[in-house]
Amino acid sequence: MKFKGEVLANKIELHNADNMCSEKYCSNKITHYIQVEINNVEVMIALCKKHAQVMENGNFKELIEIPTIECTDNGNNYVFDCIYCGKQHIHGRKEGHRIAHCTRPSPYKKIGYYLKIFN
Repeated sequence: MKFKGEVLANKIELHNADNMCSEKYCSNKITHYIQVEINNVEVMIALCKKHAQVMENGNFKELIEIPTIECTDNGNNYVFDCIYCGKQHIHGRKEGHRIAHCTRPSPYKKIGYYLKIFN
């Protein structure tokens, strides 16, 4: 499992390249992030629903569920109109977790979202 880590001031965000849970040996897709503080550094960890529920009673600052956005297929891309920045977001034709393209403050910028085709 490959991990990407970003260090910004006193904050670290951990997520893996294949959108899978950060728990060792777990192959479930991420659905939540937990925010913990270790040695005065905030750490965001990506977890599946099962492991997020286990952590629910733990010592962390925040448990954040990743939202699912219904989008349409325009034949070339998946698109939806963002309720936060008011712009149309365009992504490749594959359902799953995406990083937000918001140009204004938005909760999507912090944790992204899952795309699902609207039928």
